Amino acid sequence: MKRFVLFLALCCSTASISQAQSGSEPLRQRAAEMTRQLAPQLNLDEARQMQVRRLLVERLQQEAEVEQMYAGDQTVLTAKLREVVSGYETRLQQVLTPTQLQRYQQLSAASTAHATVRP
Repeated sequence: MKRFVLFLALCCSTASISQAQSGSEPLRQRAAEMTRQLAPQLNLDEARQMQVRRLLVERLQQEAEVEQMYAGDQTVLTAKLREVVSGYETRLQQVLTPTQLQRYQQLSAASTAHATVRP
């Protein structure tokens, strides 16, 4: 009986881990695509691409968690998402060169302006 319970617990924990990993795969793919788009615009070398991709995965995971936690409160959701973006940009400053950071900020401002102008 103890072996059966242990086996059942092991199966459940393995299934949970597998499900959690597969749930993050779309985020990893999205982060990889975002990195591919940023790389030529910011002139990122391989090492920086890997660091940016890692930061993007973290950002996307945090955003997903925040969206799930605060889906019912738009004001708090918006504030928390801003915190996530701010943290991402702070960590990004440690990865990018000053020229790359300036270019990123220009791209970010342009995309924000475009998003707010949409009808």
